[in-house]
Amino acid sequence: VGLVASNGDVLYGEPPAATTLSAGVPLAASRTVQEAGLSWRVEVRPQHPDAWSATLARRRTVFVTMLVAVLALMSFGTYLTLRVVRREVEIARMKSDFVSTVSHEFRSPLTAIRQLGEMLMRGRVPYEARRQEYYERITSESDRLARVVENLLDFARMEEGRKPYALVPIDTSAWLSDLAARFETHASQNGHHFVADIPPRLHEVLADREALSTALDNLL
Repeated sequence: VGLVASNGDVLYGEPPAATTLSAGVPLAASRTVQEAGLSWRVEVRPQHPDAWSATLARRRTVFVTMLVAVLALMSFGTYLTLRVVRREVEIARMKSDFVSTVSHEFRSPLTAIRQLGEMLMRGRVPYEARRQEYYERITSESDRLARVVENLLDFARMEEGRKPYALVPIDTSAWLSDLAARFETHASQNGHHFVADIPPRLHEVLADREALSTALDNLL
């Protein structure tokens, strides 16, 4: 028995032999499926079902593992993206606050210098002692502006990793007393009262005096 396609290709079995009887009748009978009226069904089964099932299970495991890995990578990428975006938003907010703070730090001494300079220029300060006080105030505010500018330059150097530090032993009590006296003058000029309680004999610290003074000035 053989199954032959309409174009003569053998789909099942061996090719039909050309043997014929003595009377010339061929030893082969052929009928199409339509002629036989058969309702046939083609079935395909694996030769080794257990091995085929194991192969399918392995493939399913590989596909599920790949899917989980892709989902994990997508989740991790989403987390990193959100973290970077949140960090950028925070940096933008910090920069905005920084610009606002620096603007205020510039505005205050400039306003004071301008007011005092106008009063001196227009001769509204008749007493020499008062004029001397205004001169000192202008000098103090100029020094404050210089410190703000230096702070900005230091900030840029620190961001670029170019800020040099000179570490020296510092007499902590004397250093804090100097800072307190300087800040007390600034506070009194703005209508505030500043009190510092500094023990007389504190341990020395090894630090950059200017950088540490700037940090404490910013805190105060």
